[in-house]
Amino acid sequence: MEYGLRVQSHPSLMVTSQVKMRAARNLMISFSGESVETVTFRVDSQTVNRNFQALQTLLSQLPGAEEDPVRQRNGSTEKWQGYVWKDVDSTAVIGFLSHYETHASAHRVNTQLLSEFISKMNDEGELKHWAVALVGSKDEESKSARYAIRFVRSQTEGGRCFGRAD
Repeated sequence: MEYGLRVQSHPSLMVTSQVKMRAARNLMISFSGESVETVTFRVDSQTVNRNFQALQTLLSQLPGAEEDPVRQRNGSTEKWQGYVWKDVDSTAVIGFLSHYETHASAHRVNTQLLSEFISKMNDEGELKHWAVALVGSKDEESKSARYAIRFVRSQTEGGRCFGRAD
């Protein structure tokens, strides 16, 4: 049953509903070679405040940032507004992911699983140094720690936020 096994290891498809998986057993997983992201966020004020605090804590641990980075990719120049830090120790990334709460419907972006995965890879001597980016439109009135980024609220529905920031 090769098809069933492929679905079970597919990064975004679920074999069955979460309710039916109550009695499921844990299996070893990997995020190697995966790029995971979500456009669904919690919007209740307590979670937003905790997540913002996690961001502020992360940013306070980072050294000086490169502002408005310019990159050459595929023969073209990309410039974006924001900040990038290189050679960030994995403990800062793990700390951020451990304290950031994702929405329950964001199955592929489970920060607890990601932080555990990075910790296990650290034990193997992998994923010890990171590049961290804070991307967004600049706004002097909205500051995240010492970095000015404008936060955008997208369409909300049932305690979730859908969409991308400007």
